[in-house]
Amino acid sequence: MSVESNVERIIPVERGQLERAFIASADKLTTLYALSDQYNTILDLLEAAEDPEGTANLELELDRIAGSFIHKAGSIAGLVAHLEGLAIVRKTEANRLRQRADVCEARAERLRQYLCRNMESIGQKRIETDRFTISVRSYPHVEVSDPAQVPHEYHRVRIIDDIDKQAIMAAYRRDGEIVPGTEVVQTSKVRIA
Repeated sequence: MSVESNVERIIPVERGQLERAFIASADKLTTLYALSDQYNTILDLLEAAEDPEGTANLELELDRIAGSFIHKAGSIAGLVAHLEGLAIVRKTEANRLRQRADVCEARAERLRQYLCRNMESIGQKRIETDRFTISVRSYPHVEVSDPAQVPHEYHRVRIIDDIDKQAIMAAYRRDGEIVPGTEVVQTSKVRIA
């Protein structure tokens, strides 16, 4: 079975998953008409800003808007829900486009190999057309068949030093002691349900 037909068999399943994820995330988006014009203006400022934090005066603009704190908190929660939903939608679309790009790359590589095989079979090293110059070139490369037989001097050892923060937190919760070189910091985050 060809690579292309394998790819085509996989894509409908993934496309269906992407469509379901897209619809689910779109349902989470707060409708813009539920927000006041002032908050729609803030949403426009956030969308237009290149800085991930938004505009420099975002908090000043939020403070300027009149209304009770409860009303303001509800509207801000609507903005948060809208932006989080929009992020999900955009990530889903980016994944879909990345998968389509991967399919195009795989097909292009298959056609490139096909062309190479055919040019080699007729002994043609170079073809010039109106638009392209096509040439077959050989490049040496190394393939390792048995890594155990490769002399040690040709091995690279990579050491990754990564702190296991979850294990440190588990030890802190279990023993109540802080691991040297670390500290347990309490942070607050708003949960919107």
